[in-house]
Amino acid sequence: MSSGEGEAAITKIDTMIALVRSCEFPKIELIKQDSDESLNKLLVETFQKFDKDSQKVKNALEETQKKRNLLQEEYKELTEELEVKKFDENLNTMLIEECKKVAEVLKV
Repeated sequence: MSSGEGEAAITKIDTMIALVRSCEFPKIELIKQDSDESLNKLLVETFQKFDKDSQKVKNALEETQKKRNLLQEEYKELTEELEVKKFDENLNTMLIEECKKVAEVLKV
């Protein structure tokens, strides 16, 4: 590796470290540029945190989907109930009208 490549690699590492630090990982220690062990530790901790966070998001998504499915089922049931009530109201209205017609005929 030439001197320029080494400097570029260190710059990339510095950039990565700055990005990781900007995400506010509280347990991550300051690391030295020349410490592969520290860098590996940093990467392991970072990926573990991402894994935990992604699992939390996955669990929250599953819960949200369950709630959504329950709400959709409840909406379907309520819609069907509303349709039945409207049908009953229409039927009652028709029966009342027919009863009025029969009452008029009987008066004559």
